[in-house]
Amino acid sequence: MRQIQKQDKSLIQRLKQFSLCLTPLLLTGCASLQTESDLASNQVEGQEISQKDETIEILTTNDSMTSANVLRDQLVRNGFDVEFNIQPDFSSLLAQHDVGNFDITMMGWSTVTGSPDYAVRSIYHSQGDSSLIEDPYVDELIDQAATELPEDYQATYTELEDYVVEDQAYAVGTDTRYEPLAFNHEVLDPDSIVNYSAREIPWNELSYLDEGQNETRPLVTSQQYVEMTSLDPIRANDASVAAVNSNMYSRLVNLDENDEVTTDDSLSYNYVIGEGNQDYYFILRDNVNFAKVEDGQVEDTGDLVGGEDVVYSLNRAANPDSVPDHLSYSLFTMVEGAELVTDLDELASNQSSQSDASLLEELESGLDQPIQALVESDDEVDNQSGYYQVVKLTTEFPFPQVLNHLAHVASGIVSKDQVESVNDFEVEDYNPAEDRAYGDQAALMRGGSYDNHLYASGPYIMIYRDNTQAIFQKNPAYKPDSDEEAQIDQVTLRLISDATSSLSALRSGELDLLQGSEEILPVKYEVIEEENHLSLDTVVGTGVSYIQFNLLSDDRPISQSANLRRAVLYTINQDEMIAIEQGNSLPARSTLTPIIDTGKQGIEADSEKVEFYYNEYLNE
Repeated sequence: MRQIQKQDKSLIQRLKQFSLCLTPLLLTGCASLQTESDLASNQVEGQEISQKDETIEILTTNDSMTSANVLRDQLVRNGFDVEFNIQPDFSSLLAQHDVGNFDITMMGWSTVTGSPDYAVRSIYHSQGDSSLIEDPYVDELIDQAATELPEDYQATYTELEDYVVEDQAYAVGTDTRYEPLAFNHEVLDPDSIVNYSAREIPWNELSYLDEGQNETRPLVTSQQYVEMTSLDPIRANDASVAAVNSNMYSRLVNLDENDEVTTDDSLSYNYVIGEGNQDYYFILRDNVNFAKVEDGQVEDTGDLVGGEDVVYSLNRAANPDSVPDHLSYSLFTMVEGAELVTDLDELASNQSSQSDASLLEELESGLDQPIQALVESDDEVDNQSGYYQVVKLTTEFPFPQVLNHLAHVASGIVSKDQVESVNDFEVEDYNPAEDRAYGDQAALMRGGSYDNHLYASGPYIMIYRDNTQAIFQKNPAYKPDSDEEAQIDQVTLRLISDATSSLSALRSGELDLLQGSEEILPVKYEVIEEENHLSLDTVVGTGVSYIQFNLLSDDRPISQSANLRRAVLYTINQDEMIAIEQGNSLPARSTLTPIIDTGKQGIEADSEKVEFYYNEYLNE
């Protein structure tokens, strides 16, 4: 185990689509707040501070007032007047945000794919779902970087960050949190646990210290979300089903603990990128079957998770009209289509963009048996005899980061036959009150409506759920007799809406494991460390708290003047923001900070620059 020391969519659409990645800034803990008299007398050492004519309006929520007050203090110390626009919850904040009733607001973004394009496109690109920026140069840099490989895009993203943060002051990061994982080391084997920053923990990797308990003792963990959006991977993009769908559906690739794309614990042996970076090839394993539930027990369906299912899953993900409420389509807008490759010469005669080798040589690397033939039918697949399936995915433009998107939970492989059997309605006529779609949680609820129709391609399948827990059993046909088959036979996911209660359950031994910054608040780290039977592991997460400037209001000076935005930017003291988290976060310059190294980790408060840029603003 790696031990790391702490170091213009509608409002409803946006709430659904970005609940995994776009969040309000929720900083908890205690901050020493200044009184009005304190603020009036507070001076920045060695610098004469002028009283500014501009009043800065901060849009925030009740839950974020600690951080908002710290930000207010920093602005007032530098001569600005401050007003609050305080909303009761995040949906109300977004409503105010959409009509421009703010100068600055504090938001959060989590790059759940580990992809730098995902870190910037939605919030910086003019076509982004959550962007206020309309700047052709920003669009040009984002689109250019999307076509580049990592060795080239680092310079492009560095230029983008410099331009967005300091040149134009469109937005600026404050800090990035650690992702915590706490577990009972007297029960679980620490060597079986890896804390991933951008991936839900794979349950199939976990094992008890006493391996005999793997078959008899359920793993017990929890999440805050009682309601689950959908168990259809493409009809959900939120934290309520992230762990569930991640463990029920296999993908072509995954992310490792360093957020690098890997085929470990995936449906592929290898992948290769064709010349031009638009064609992506995957050679499929033949040791995964779909699982189903019959009479409350898991069964091997005998149906291979094969090429037809992969092609179907990818093409339906790339089709916005394939299902009602397609909430993950933004991940697949660049996908032109997927197909099976049956001509071996296509692989032999074309070269990889990553090396001098052919596509065939790259795909055969490390295989027990070389490729004798590419087959279309699942019935013909026999890897030990050299008969394989290869899937090709094509993007509309060069986009190597599509591999990160294929590691996202929404890229889970479903059964073509089963999904089409359940979804026997026309999408345009879908009525949720009458029609049952694949993955509807009502079908899994214990009681009169129970009708488990799930087919799982991953290591576990949900047996049932109620209002307090969801029960999962091991897929017996997921890579049996390999290092990647599930070790623990059953998982119980407790549905505990309160973080304090779930932590208490972990401390008392009711839970074996707890993961995530929403489940374990930074102010509770010390509580866990004081428990002799618990271990706490933290990694730098992919989430960033950031300050967004209003850029679209004609009647607000902050929208019209980069100099005024720069003056506000240099009031921000990141050390004070981090102090709210009791030091359990790191400085961030932008949403790129935890994803790639741009050479700069944060910004420094500078009252001289505040005065300089404010005077430049007055002289405009």
